[in-house]
Amino acid sequence: MVKIRNYKISDYTKVKEILEEASLFDGVWDSEENLSGKIKANPESILVAVKDGVIVGNVCIINYGSKLQYLFRLAVDKDYRNQGIATQLINSAVDIARKNGVNEVGLYADADNSKLLAYYSKRGFKKSKSRYYYMWQDIK
Repeated sequence: MVKIRNYKISDYTKVKEILEEASLFDGVWDSEENLSGKIKANPESILVAVKDGVIVGNVCIINYGSKLQYLFRLAVDKDYRNQGIATQLINSAVDIARKNGVNEVGLYADADNSKLLAYYSKRGFKKSKSRYYYMWQDIK
């Protein structure tokens, strides 16, 4: 049985490992300091999936105003994939959004990954018509 709970600072090493394995880890966005600050501001902003005492997946929730939340860094340990864990993480994040009065939950998906797009479509997500790239500027 998988339990979904809020992230704790002591979860960092395993969450980092899962993100690295999924090629999603970013040294700034996913630094221990940044994740710690994120849960300090909102304890429900990172969820982890735990099975048999081991963290096997995670998702971040990013508020965009009061009516929209993004799901970010959804990842499941490769040894635990295809067991419904990502779906449980999505459902838990959607439950939190509903509880907080959010009208829409969104996410970014690789436009070239048809399997991933089909996965999200099957779970009720709709596709935008155009492809977007995340762009950034280092300011420090």
